[in-house]
Amino acid sequence: MKGNTMQKKPQVFLTFDVEGPAPNEDVLDRRTQFILMVILKKLKRNKLRGLFFLPGSVACTVQNNSELMEALKSHEIGYHSSTHSNGPLIFQFTDIADYNEAIEASIKKETQSFRQGDVKDITEKGFLAFQGTFPKRKIVSFRAPFMSWSPPHLEALHSLGISHDFSSSVSDRPFYFRGIMFYPPGLPLDGIPNIVGFWGESPSNAKSKRFKLNLTLSRILKAPCTVLSLHPARLVFKTRRNYLKKDSRNINRGSLDVAIRLCVIELLFRQLNILQRMKLIQVTPPLKIEKNPLSEINSQVAYDRSVYAARKLFHYNPKFLYSHFTKFFGLGYRKSSVPFETESLGIIRGRILWRVEAQVKRQITMKNGLGKRVKDTFNGVIREILYAIDASASKVPRYRMASRFGCDRHGRDVETGLDEYVKLLRTRDSKLHTVLVLGSRVKGAWIPRSDVDVTIVSDSLSSKSLSAISQRLYDLKVQIQYSDRPLNLGIVASSYYSKSEFIRSIERFDFQALDALFYGKIIYDDGFWQVAMERYKELERKYGFDRDRLKKMVKHV
Repeated sequence: MKGNTMQKKPQVFLTFDVEGPAPNEDVLDRRTQFILMVILKKLKRNKLRGLFFLPGSVACTVQNNSELMEALKSHEIGYHSSTHSNGPLIFQFTDIADYNEAIEASIKKETQSFRQGDVKDITEKGFLAFQGTFPKRKIVSFRAPFMSWSPPHLEALHSLGISHDFSSSVSDRPFYFRGIMFYPPGLPLDGIPNIVGFWGESPSNAKSKRFKLNLTLSRILKAPCTVLSLHPARLVFKTRRNYLKKDSRNINRGSLDVAIRLCVIELLFRQLNILQRMKLIQVTPPLKIEKNPLSEINSQVAYDRSVYAARKLFHYNPKFLYSHFTKFFGLGYRKSSVPFETESLGIIRGRILWRVEAQVKRQITMKNGLGKRVKDTFNGVIREILYAIDASASKVPRYRMASRFGCDRHGRDVETGLDEYVKLLRTRDSKLHTVLVLGSRVKGAWIPRSDVDVTIVSDSLSSKSLSAISQRLYDLKVQIQYSDRPLNLGIVASSYYSKSEFIRSIERFDFQALDALFYGKIIYDDGFWQVAMERYKELERKYGFDRDRLKKMVKHV
């Protein structure tokens, strides 16, 4: 994806979707109003501006809360459609065969005044009525609920004054098209263990949060524009969404849980404030039109991402929206059942590099942790006991300076010991394909008490998914099967795969597979390793990776 950056200084948009807990997002409950007020106070304390997207139905509730209205005066307000989850939704009322008729239906929807509900007191307002709720503001930004936008609806909003869209996921940088500025997809901050990564650790894991926060800031400084997205309601509710049955199963988060999440939000705001005062970034700058066109737009990617929620949450499969996307963007790509394959190479490369960097930093954090040191000490004690018991361990010859992998703490030659280890494995496993040495022993950072980390590829290893308990039992069984007793050299099977699992790990760009590919030293192979290398080279050519950059990233694992 090509395009020019809007400005040299990176931009960060702090965006907030102000809505109630799912699946009744059109009702803004008191607890969400309270947490929204807390966030507004934190923004004020850190001298930051935010962009708050409100559905028309929620704007009525906010309008009646004078404290919220006063606090929102210093922030940008964006339109979040007339209603959030009460139909018909955007992907439904614009799913019309004729493009122009879909535009007319959208204009009719957005220019209606209001409709008052009898039971839940939900007010549905079109865009003009929403603008009337904030008469002293010019509303120019829009984000579709569930990111399910459609071109006819956006064109209708553009005719009414909308010029900035935060719904599409077409490019990883802002661009200008048909009079509208399109912004990158938002980086979700919901749930605060997910403050940058997309992993589900407990929020009590302080090291994990600090690590992820550092990754967030690193990404912000590298990208020309970053959109951070937060739903205040999800800070206080755990929600299971069922929009078809309107079944609300919201679980209140505990006070401590909410407090921890707010502390991490505060930490993020402080860091952004520091970066802004250092003039390294701009936080939610005024929305301006910058005519940065893209030379290439993939309408298939935009369509796939737009209808994802319609299909998954509402089981709705649009009939005509794809033709609207191709008409709007002027380009039609072959429809693919795998959206990942249709994305631009730039986005895919960026995502993969981000994932590898996150995995590596996470592994380094774990390796330097107290638990890892205790485990290594315990294993060392057990190894010494077994060395004293097994007389055959003394058969391994003494270390020779020409040896590739050094010596153990008893002065024995590790390379010769590995040859003996392979002979042991071949007697235990008839389906052994490849054995590699990894870690400090091949990277020249070993000391005599260092473990000898090996990666094993064997078809006797199960590739089936197991329960947590079964997985632990299976891991224990593998460690026993591939132990180095009676040699007791400290050889540890740190990773093990079947052939198909290893190929999948390469395709996922798993850092352990990359470490094996780049730095692993083969001590046994039946020809499989050439197949694995060829598969990686295919992916490297496909995505245009710089191998040296990836090697540098995994070097210190």
